[in-house]
Amino acid sequence: MNRLSLLKAINLILLLSLSIVFTNCSHNDEDNTTLPSIKASDFKLMISKVDDKPSANQVIIDFDVTNSSKLDYDRTKDGNYAVKFSVKTTDGTLYEKLAFIDSMNAGVTQPDYTFFFYSIGKTLDLSTISTTLIKVN
Repeated sequence: MNRLSLLKAINLILLLSLSIVFTNCSHNDEDNTTLPSIKASDFKLMISKVDDKPSANQVIIDFDVTNSSKLDYDRTKDGNYAVKFSVKTTDGTLYEKLAFIDSMNAGVTQPDYTFFFYSIGKTLDLSTISTTLIKVN
């Protein structure tokens, strides 16, 4: 075998070896690990006061929201969670209002309030107040 053929064979072997090395060392960008994330069920709600003001056609609801998980809640990272308040009038009209939950650390309770108006001439049935914790996209 002449010298030129030997150099070509060595170059071919080196090229194939490098190709195998680079192929086996390729980086996989897919990270299949799932980080724990906060859920709506991680929040607890306690209504502390309901103040119906019929002369102003509004109701004010004071409440505490607690992050009962072991994870901090960050609205920018975890998305928006809210309390959906619902109440009916004596004639069956349903009113709803969202109150967004602010970012908060694990185990912390924050006081908050919401208010909403209802139509003139309506009478609220305060026994129908209900709440739902939801994720808002």
